Amino acid sequence: CIADARTLPIGLEASTGVDGEGYEGLDTAFDGWDGKAVILRPDMTLALQARGAWSRCVQVFCPPGAGFLCVEPVSHLPDAVNRAWLGGMDVLAPGAALAGALTIAAG
Repeated sequence: CIADARTLPIGLEASTGVDGEGYEGLDTAFDGWDGKAVILRPDMTLALQARGAWSRCVQVFCPPGAGFLCVEPVSHLPDAVNRAWLGGMDVLAPGAALAGALTIAAG
């Protein structure tokens, strides 16, 4: 996503994802995500597989120099309720449910 100074989405752009050290300093959402991510660490490989509502969008956050990476499957872009022109979010009827699942495998 193209983001404003607050890192909230203001537009969409094509992306092939993040590879290598490209995640350092990143705070963005990827809409149209396929639900799969692989995180390579020196000591292990983490494979994420999201399903259902969590397989469409992922938030990636890695503050510069922090030494950690957050990869969070989500059902919609940040602030989606105010950004319907970017795709919005699912609106559920009373009693309805939205389901998502995440499998994390370490090897």
